[in-house]
Amino acid sequence: MIAAQLTCSQKLDDRGEGQDRFVTLVFTTEYILGYHDDLATEIPAASLSITVKGSAADLFEIGQPYDVNITEEEE
Repeated sequence: MIAAQLTCSQKLDDRGEGQDRFVTLVFTTEYILGYHDDLATEIPAASLSITVKGSAADLFEIGQPYDVNITEEEE
């Protein structure tokens, strides 16, 4: 597993209203918090963008850090 702390850096494409509202959220970081320190040195930066619908964008604030865990799916 790789754990990253990403900061919400932008809210883009805020268009529409109510359930027809779409917002792209951009998250970035300059470091990885890891259970695998060897991987952390290989990934010095990360970015993620997602598009959310309705009021979901209101749950995220620019400048606020959020934790993201990336895990391999077991088959």
